[in-house]
Amino acid sequence: MEAKGEKVSAKMINRAKGLFSSISYMIDRFKVDLVLTEVPTGGAKSANAMRAMTLAIAVMGCVKAAHTDVEFVDYTPYAAKKLAGDGSKEAVKNLVLNWFKEKVGWENLKGQGEAEHLYDAAALLIVHERKSR
Repeated sequence: MEAKGEKVSAKMINRAKGLFSSISYMIDRFKVDLVLTEVPTGGAKSANAMRAMTLAIAVMGCVKAAHTDVEFVDYTPYAAKKLAGDGSKEAVKNLVLNWFKEKVGWENLKGQGEAEHLYDAAALLIVHERKSR
């Protein structure tokens, strides 16, 4: 009989393998030369959150090791908030909305809850763009 912990471990290993494969495929398929990552910094409020954070860090470490020809730039979740001024979620949302209007021409984005990953990715682009100047 399999112990409960073994099942969780096997699931985590399979999840990590799937994430690594998907990210590596995207890097290779689209000839990516720059990857911006939002790296968790701690403060997990539960064991599940800590496990997810550890998985994310481990997968990105493996991706970096496998793709040495790609530049990886890591940012903290607070980088965009600091850049946005007062550090509030509303300031970040406004920063991202204005960036989309200026760069992409998108006027109407769904709310933060519905497009959270899109907002996070755009915030990283904005931070990187401004730091690279």
